[in-house]
Amino acid sequence: MLPNTEYDREANVYFTFNAGTYEATLATVYVSQPGELGEEDNGSGTYDDPYTVTGALEIINNGEYTDDWVYVHGYISQIDEISTSYGNATYYISDDGTTDEQLEVYHGYGLGNTKFTSEDDLQVGDEVIVYGELTMYYSTPEVTAYSYIVYLNGESSYDGDSSEEGTPSGSGTSADPYNVAAALEIINDGTYTDDEVYVTGTVTSVTIDTSYGNATYYISDDGVDNELEVYRGYYLDGEKFTSEDQLVEGDVVVVKGVLTMYYSTPEITTGSSLVSINSETGSGDSGDTYTYNLASSVESGAQYLMVVDDIMATPLSNSYTYGYLY
Repeated sequence: MLPNTEYDREANVYFTFNAGTYEATLATVYVSQPGELGEEDNGSGTYDDPYTVTGALEIINNGEYTDDWVYVHGYISQIDEISTSYGNATYYISDDGTTDEQLEVYHGYGLGNTKFTSEDDLQVGDEVIVYGELTMYYSTPEVTAYSYIVYLNGESSYDGDSSEEGTPSGSGTSADPYNVAAALEIINDGTYTDDEVYVTGTVTSVTIDTSYGNATYYISDDGVDNELEVYRGYYLDGEKFTSEDQLVEGDVVVVKGVLTMYYSTPEITTGSSLVSINSETGSGDSGDTYTYNLASSVESGAQYLMVVDDIMATPLSNSYTYGYLY
């Protein structure tokens, strides 16, 4: 046996023979050989001791991955796409920078969970530590969408727990809104519905269109990382925005809207409204839905008006059992 100048290695050796069209295995022998580098350390998945690509692939291929986010170290071996429109990238990393035994990083973000702004932001050969969730997508082992880079060629954005995904909290009601981490978890798990929910967070960036009266902005729990897009939402009470200074970066808001995944972007979909900005609310929280069952004795063709708390609803006829308050 040749000397082993690498890590310790092991394998099963199969002894077989052929007899015409038949093949039989006579014996299986387990062989191990110490290497000059000793036992290979594939890491533990922390920032200080990230998984190697070999370690991450072993976890995925063995079906031992979970929903927990982990750190993986490697060298970029292949770049499929850097999208400046969506700000994410799909690329591969390996332990030696070659395309052998590589791991896909799908729709991940840049250093410090920032969006990519140039196709030159990543290069083959870059050394990275990626923070994200391992998975097997059909037959492809990958770091799933929404991961981000915490180390790039000597530059680190790691800041202890503050750079990690926050702890989900809240129940989605006006009294107990979801935080952004909870909203992202629901969207990424695919458990969102068409129901409107409440989400609180800090505005990280905002674009207000006074022509249409809506705004597209991003919120996060810490005002920095793990953002949730609020797409074309409206001002307090569902009113239109009339000025570009009505909402600014750093404002703490509560938003009421519907969670969704738009292609690969988690968002509060169009038509949401602000409930509060820095604890300041509008004239009222409009848009709640109340259920009112009509009596069985309603006459055919009759029309009724529902009034709740002195607010008049849309006309109701015997063919409907609900109405919307405005």
